Amino acid sequence: MLKKFLLHCIAAVMLLILLPLCSDAGQWTKVDAVTLRFEGPIETNDIDQFNDLIDDGITTIIVMSGGGDTLAALPIAEIIQRRQLNIIVDGICGSSCANYFFIAAHEKTVPPGSLVMWHGGLTPKLRHGSREMKAYMRRAGMPPQQIKRQFQSWREGAARERMIYQKAGVDMALLDYSSVVTQRAYDFWAPPPDTLRELGVGNIISFWYPASANELNKLANRLRSNYYRRFRKTAAPPLNILGGDLCRPDP
Repeated sequence: MLKKFLLHCIAAVMLLILLPLCSDAGQWTKVDAVTLRFEGPIETNDIDQFNDLIDDGITTIIVMSGGGDTLAALPIAEIIQRRQLNIIVDGICGSSCANYFFIAAHEKTVPPGSLVMWHGGLTPKLRHGSREMKAYMRRAGMPPQQIKRQFQSWREGAARERMIYQKAGVDMALLDYSSVVTQRAYDFWAPPPDTLRELGVGNIISFWYPASANELNKLANRLRSNYYRRFRKTAAPPLNILGGDLCRPDP
């Protein structure tokens, strides 16, 4: 319980978890002989569910997730990448879902009405925010040895994060830029497909994208509101989403 409470507090600084401590856990299910589906927040037990269902016949995962536990998402992403599984986004893929599942997947499909959104990663957070995170953890009452162990696990996770991006041929600027903009006025960065391709995100089969910044934000808030009602049983606070590319973001 202490660990969950502290992770919930640290999430305010880390900005890596879209829906911390949701009331409903995420769930992997088998749709058919070649497809797995994941819905909800990513949590530590999801790797066991995933391993129980994955077999040599699975080629595709369908995801509807606002993100969750970074360290829980990484081992799943490594399997997705190793098996070259395809991904289809059904609604929302944010935070750790975008960082790891989407990047690790082979062929990527984003149908109309769906969004993929980033807001940083372990590597930029540890590079730029370690001092603030440690201070926050001390104020939360975490013992020094526990802080040390937590940072060690984050450093190990950051190394795995970089390896996933290196194997995928994706520029870490994707995480760096999204980390910078979400420390300011924005909650997430949702880049268009051409920007993702420029950053090395390959095998984009189809990627629907809103026609304007206004449409982007309306859709993001509608998706998040539905997600919160289902998985957290409460109203969702409004989001402010940045669209556009690295050089010419939407106003």
